[in-house]
Amino acid sequence: MYQRSKVISVALLGIWCFSLLTDISQAATLLKEMRKITPEELQKVEAAMPTKATVTPKQPRKLLVFGLCEGFVHNSIPVGIKTFEIMGRKTGAFETFVSDDMAMFDPNNLNQFDAVLFENTTSLKFKDPRRRKALMDFVKGGKGVIGIHAATDSFYNWPEAAEMMGGLFDGHPWNAGGTWAVKLDEPSHPLNKAFGGKEFLINDEIYQFKAPYSRDKLRVLLSIEMRNERNLKVTGMHRKDNDYAIAWIRNFGNGRVFYCSLGHNSSIYWNKAVLQHYLAGVQFALGDLLADTTPSGLSLEVLEKPLTVIAAYEYGQSRKPLTELADFVRNAYNRPQDLKRIEKRLLKFLRSDATLASKQFICRQLSIIGTEEAVPTLAAMLTNTATVDMARYALERIPGPAVDKALRDALGKTNGKVKVGIINSLGERGDSKAVGALGKLVYDSDRDVAGAAAGALGRISGKRAAARLKTMLKKASGKWRVVLADAYLMCADKFLDEDDTKSALDIYKQLYVSDEPVLIRIAALRGMVIATPPDKAAPIVVDVLKGNEPAMRTVAIRLVNEIPGTKIVEAAAAELPNLPAMQQVQLLSALADRGDRAALRAAVMATRSEDEPVRIAALGALAKLGDDSSVMLLAQAAAAGAAEQEAARESLYRLPGLKIDEVILASLVRADPKVKVELIRSIGQRRMYTAAETLLRTAESADTGVRLESVKALKVIANEKHLPALVVLLINAKSEAERKEAERCVVAVAHKTGDSNRRSEAILAAIPSVKDVKARCSLLSVLAKIGADPALGVLREALEDDNAEVQIAAIRALSDWPSDKPTDALLKIARSSDDERQRILALRGFIRLIGLDSDRRSEETIKMYRQAMDLASNASEKKMVLSGLANVKSFDALYMASNYLEDNALQQEAGAAMIKIAEFTRNTHPQQTKILLKMLIQASKSDSLREQAQEMIDEIE
Repeated sequence: MYQRSKVISVALLGIWCFSLLTDISQAATLLKEMRKITPEELQKVEAAMPTKATVTPKQPRKLLVFGLCEGFVHNSIPVGIKTFEIMGRKTGAFETFVSDDMAMFDPNNLNQFDAVLFENTTSLKFKDPRRRKALMDFVKGGKGVIGIHAATDSFYNWPEAAEMMGGLFDGHPWNAGGTWAVKLDEPSHPLNKAFGGKEFLINDEIYQFKAPYSRDKLRVLLSIEMRNERNLKVTGMHRKDNDYAIAWIRNFGNGRVFYCSLGHNSSIYWNKAVLQHYLAGVQFALGDLLADTTPSGLSLEVLEKPLTVIAAYEYGQSRKPLTELADFVRNAYNRPQDLKRIEKRLLKFLRSDATLASKQFICRQLSIIGTEEAVPTLAAMLTNTATVDMARYALERIPGPAVDKALRDALGKTNGKVKVGIINSLGERGDSKAVGALGKLVYDSDRDVAGAAAGALGRISGKRAAARLKTMLKKASGKWRVVLADAYLMCADKFLDEDDTKSALDIYKQLYVSDEPVLIRIAALRGMVIATPPDKAAPIVVDVLKGNEPAMRTVAIRLVNEIPGTKIVEAAAAELPNLPAMQQVQLLSALADRGDRAALRAAVMATRSEDEPVRIAALGALAKLGDDSSVMLLAQAAAAGAAEQEAARESLYRLPGLKIDEVILASLVRADPKVKVELIRSIGQRRMYTAAETLLRTAESADTGVRLESVKALKVIANEKHLPALVVLLINAKSEAERKEAERCVVAVAHKTGDSNRRSEAILAAIPSVKDVKARCSLLSVLAKIGADPALGVLREALEDDNAEVQIAAIRALSDWPSDKPTDALLKIARSSDDERQRILALRGFIRLIGLDSDRRSEETIKMYRQAMDLASNASEKKMVLSGLANVKSFDALYMASNYLEDNALQQEAGAAMIKIAEFTRNTHPQQTKILLKMLIQASKSDSLREQAQEMIDEIE
């Protein structure tokens, strides 16, 4: 708003002309007339606009977009107005009528619309009482209102309209030049679907609101994210409750209101997610999109309804009331005072005789918002086997010493599984004051209790807990020793996290002895290596690799990747040949993951192993370890065609560095044909675009495999300048396989040409001199697949060629054309050709082209389908016609399809077409559609079609 004077002074040719305008609305109108939407803005809006409605309209809808301002005029208004015009046209959700004439609010004018959209309408006053009443009757009677941005900067002298809109402008701390974080108050709400369930950033001016704004009356959808620092570094925030809504919906009487604060900056109108949000909001206001409007306010009276329902909730029942309550609580996260009130009410609920299922849900809410005030109520639930787990779940997540004390106090009052659960909670919370009590429980006669106590000591850790566990380990054996050792390892890990390396290493070394269980030794080895400096850790790993314990060797191999430096790589690589085959595979994988070329020599040696899995792993490792010296090794391995082929190929494709490409090209000269094929294949896979000239030469090789692979690679790396040479390759193809591959290559490269009309130039230039029939037919086929208009004349001429095969090729090419332009030529052949084969091919091509997207009116399309049906000589061709007809959204198409219900050979296809067409016509011609669907029910032998038809009839009625 601070830019008003600046905008006015820039927009007018002279400030003096404003002195002649005593009425600010006159100035506003003049400003609006001077600002036009630019072609660039229009293009951006069109590109970002949704292509279909959020939901199918229940009936044709009319939307009044009102743009009058009686105060400040936003520069974005013309863009916004055009946006909603395009939205209605492009999605089919509504018809738009634009006006800034207050006479539109006369009852006779207003009542023709389903909703009114106020597009940045600043300072509207609605002085005429008749028009005020008309708008209120309009909304309360069941119609809709949409407000964009400055729609809340109006109605200051009309409290009822301000109440309808939901709030009044009270400044914009978040100005138009900033980028702000937006919170989804209702992530799963249908109006918020466009945002994907995540908060987002937006560059726009965002309002704050004063009364009558209240969450007790509105369903808030979006708001300022008050946990994001960027949103807090502003001045001018007035609300003590930190409630800064951006978008909401509500019911007003029997009508619907949608408001969104976004819309100051023009760029908002080409933000795809915001446009989808707008569309959903408009369709809600129009009455087509159903959405929950229950106020998201924090009045505890609103809380009572879902709590009453939840009190009887049982597992397996609808979770809708639970979701409503969870949303209610979530909306209060930024308001501590409201959370306290909610917490008290939820605690009261826990003390009631509500179901256990409902109490469990409430405990989950308290785990999020609970404070020490919740401790007494939850503590009382700890001694009850039915409620202990839900109470613990909440208590574990509530901060404060009172929770720890309550859990410790409960130890002496419980036993069995209840006590085990409480012990686990103390461990999760890391309560060091519980070490003494837990140390005694380790000796409990109940082994479950004792085991839980040991585990809790491990999670709590610290010197006292570690000392207790060490003492107990001295006398423990069997499974119990494993339990204690595992807890002792937890202590060591915690010491390591806290940088107490010495204490950690002492424990790891104690447990890394031969008489400890393997699982314990494995964990101890890993901890010991991580806690030891890299130069001293490498020998530890190598010693294990040299040992005779397979499980320990596997762990040592994994640790190779966790020790920094080259020393461990060299030492492990040296040990590679001495390992069993399977562990050689594991080590090669680990060395490859490191990517340290110190292991290259060992990997190369492993490619000669007697064990196939080792050879495959070594070739795979070269993808990261290899260099230019690996090129021929990999190409030769790939050419050998054994089990190693795929691994060798993948590594050759992925070898890093520009020098690799140079070596591949140089190696082509001396390679034998099979190796040359693999090198050429890698050129395509590596996208070596500079190699195109080389491949054009190898494509003329005496070896069939080399030629074929060269053409395949050229399809990827060649560009439009190579097209003449590629066309020559196609013409001179020596086999059908090469010809087909060359066709694919020419088409792919032609489509890389920016100017679509130039894509077929090289082929058109070559055709006149080509005498070979197969080559000519091939070129005609390629022209169709490229689909450049200049080729149409050549294809039409080919229809008159002296050679019958060329004529057939031309018909096939025209039939494959990407648009409907050749329909006239095909129809002529289908009608008049004496050659049955040509006639059939032309008719099928004609039917195919009719079904392509075009600007034809539906009446013309149906006429063409009738022509095709008249020419169809068998059921197969007629079924093709009906299949295409099914995509025409027209009642005439429905009627045409119904004419074939009595033909037993076509009945199924005719009925299926009618069902598909009726999805559209039931909205445009409901009664006529119903009559034809009843005919379908009477005629069809298909239960499925009859059921679908009846369902549509029921919906129409």
